[in-house]
Amino acid sequence: MNGVVMKLLVIVICIFSVMSCNKKDEPAVLPSAAEPETKVVQPEAKVDENAVVVSVNGKDIIQGEVEKELQNILMQYQGRVPPQQMIQLQPQLEKQAVESLINKQLLVEESDRQKVEASVEEIDAEVNKVSAQFETPEKFKEKLKELKLSEEKFRKDIEQNYRIEKLLKSKMPAITVTDEDISLFYKGKPENFIVPEQIQASHILYSIEPDTSDEIKKEKRSELQVVLEKIKKGDDFAELARKHSDCPSKEQGGELGSFPRGAMVKAFDDVAFNLKVGEVSDVVETQFGFHIIKLIGRTEASTTPLEQVKDKISSYLEAQKQSKEVAVYLEKLRSAAKIDYTESLKDPN
Repeated sequence: MNGVVMKLLVIVICIFSVMSCNKKDEPAVLPSAAEPETKVVQPEAKVDENAVVVSVNGKDIIQGEVEKELQNILMQYQGRVPPQQMIQLQPQLEKQAVESLINKQLLVEESDRQKVEASVEEIDAEVNKVSAQFETPEKFKEKLKELKLSEEKFRKDIEQNYRIEKLLKSKMPAITVTDEDISLFYKGKPENFIVPEQIQASHILYSIEPDTSDEIKKEKRSELQVVLEKIKKGDDFAELARKHSDCPSKEQGGELGSFPRGAMVKAFDDVAFNLKVGEVSDVVETQFGFHIIKLIGRTEASTTPLEQVKDKISSYLEAQKQSKEVAVYLEKLRSAAKIDYTESLKDPN
């Protein structure tokens, strides 16, 4: 089993409950890479961090641990769930956090029973991999402090996860992803591999505030119309943008880079996407003000060839198959365990 896939599985186990794993057959899209941060909406009521939430084979899991795990889970929703929906989701996510901690505790106990060890060298290597992602050791320590993690506790968590990884490697069967599997996935989910039409454009903006009077709007439009006439007479668009535009893009001569439909407001999109390359628009009004738009280039919609995404699909399918095996293994551990929920969590589903 490849190391990247194994680490992904450990994350999956420590975040999603067995019930979630069993219910989710196949995500609609491949996992995305970089996403903006989603913040949890903290409840106003004071929570007793030492309150016992669930007991696993006599080991108590307290509310403070659940809160930390909840933050981990929220990382999986970055960019996928609007912040305003987090309040509605929080009770469900908190239950998910509880199930995650139960799974983790059972795997730790099984690692103990199987006498799975992690050497000092192995732990050091993992700690160094994480710390190397920060500019300086001080910034790494600042991040630990922000997460309310001591270096000792962080190291303990690394050890625990490494032992779980070793345990799972020893228990999981070999998984094979065939070319046919990859081809079926590629053909079955064509929407995942479409690169939408994009344009490259520049603009000159005269900004207006929401409460700007009609009289001032009229003046602004007239002023920008004068700039447009200069462009029509052959004056350099980029130089005029640097001189007149209110947008920070003026530093690049008004260049906005490449973007697909929907990246800009509709009134801007409707004009920009209907221009021909090299063509300049009339004055366009949006909620941000008045624009002159110039189309620099266009890239038609296309489909990413299979060969370019074959490895990513293979890793994804391998992780998916392994996650199903992990779910079966965890269910065996859970069925043999004594799990006692507090009254509020008697029905964790």
